[in-house]
Amino acid sequence: EGKWDDPNNWGGSGYPSTGDNAVISQDVTITEPETGIDLQKITIVENFSLTLGSTVKMNVVELLVNTGSSLTIPSGATLYVNWLSSYGTTINDGSIEKHPTVENNKIVAGNGSFINNGTVNQKEFEVTGNASVTNNSNLNIDANITKPPIK
Repeated sequence: EGKWDDPNNWGGSGYPSTGDNAVISQDVTITEPETGIDLQKITIVENFSLTLGSTVKMNVVELLVNTGSSLTIPSGATLYVNWLSSYGTTINDGSIEKHPTVENNKIVAGNGSFINNGTVNQKEFEVTGNASVTNNSNLNIDANITKPPIK
């Protein structure tokens, strides 16, 4: 818990730096640094969680929230993401924004829960499987919102 660059949060073998892939295989809360976290991919392993601190700004090209895992973005935090696949629980009280350098910008809500109490600005939003989507605030989608046909 705490600093992204604390090797103890990563099994003592260093920490993911710019352009790396990160695997979250324990519950992790990142409070520092406030900026400068810029990764290729984050995978949150089943039954674990990633929580951003209220002032954290993180860039990630691809983020996977596996079944049984969770991602929490509190008020004041910002996640800049190109592709967010959420099959666990994603709770956004802060802001999910388009990645600054990659063009696709899509959220896929899979079989888990996607709860938005903050702001989402993305190009596309897709609902698949048995996903539960709750929007209590600003969901701004440029192009497409898609969902499976109702049977």
